[in-house]
Amino acid sequence: MDDLDRDLALPRSAVLALWLAHGPGDPGAVGAVQEDDEPHTVHAPDLDPSVTDLPGLLSAWGTVGRCVALLPAPGDVTGVPAQVTGSAVEAGECLLVHARGRSWAAVPDVTPFGSPQEPGHLVRWDVTAVDDWTVRVPGTVGTLPEAERTLREALMTATEALTSLDVARWRPDAAAALQLLRSGDDPGWALPS
Repeated sequence: MDDLDRDLALPRSAVLALWLAHGPGDPGAVGAVQEDDEPHTVHAPDLDPSVTDLPGLLSAWGTVGRCVALLPAPGDVTGVPAQVTGSAVEAGECLLVHARGRSWAAVPDVTPFGSPQEPGHLVRWDVTAVDDWTVRVPGTVGTLPEAERTLREALMTATEALTSLDVARWRPDAAAALQLLRSGDDPGWALPS
């Protein structure tokens, strides 16, 4: 994975949320979330202590009623359940799932290893039972159409600012990323159809 691919990579929680929303049991989900990582492990004592890997977690959840990926940052933990705020902020992401009448938060704990030329990642998903988030999160974070509109506006503003600064002249990697974002081409994300 080169620097451009790494810069445009989606958070694991976002990829998993998209696959869960696509439907249960899709064989592409695990590969899409793990990509080049070592096989993901799971720590889920509140759900099922025998679940130790990502396929087992997806099976234990079964059909997911609702899910959302959140990308908290220090000072902005909007929507993140109190039970996982610290670990979610540290990870910079978390996945909320409502399945089988209960709510769960899954936070990836990512440990990089290897060299810059051959990086690798060990990922353990810590799954915690949380209070029902299905009404609170959309009310505080907003709806998907609102998020899409905000994202489009932010991307336009950011690309205009970077273009006015002529970043491409002194950062060829940034020029390539800007061109990809502007083009609307598929960035190669492993997402469901």
